Amino acid sequence: KITDHGNCYASFLTGALKEIEEAIKYYEKAYNQGNLDGFTRIGVCYKNGDGVRQDYNKAKEYFEKVAELGNTNSMNCLGIMHVNGLGVEQDYINIMKEHLNLVIQIH
Repeated sequence: KITDHGNCYASFLTGALKEIEEAIKYYEKAYNQGNLDGFTRIGVCYKNGDGVRQDYNKAKEYFEKVAELGNTNSMNCLGIMHVNGLGVEQDYINIMKEHLNLVIQIH
């Protein structure tokens, strides 16, 4: 699976590999084949600064793109960004909306 290959490359976090750019390519391929978690994983890299310059705006863009398509992982990541005020205004109303949407999607 492409996402497995991406996860392999993303093992740079443990020091095994240092090719986040390669992992991002595989995550983008996974997204293009319908796996929305690929973009969520790219967003996490930008949110945490894992292998790329930390950029909350880029993280938010990736999360929003697939959250709008119903990806619950990205919805959760957006909620975390709002809880902690990471690149967005700390907004508890938006947090409640995101988490309500998440609950509705899950059930």
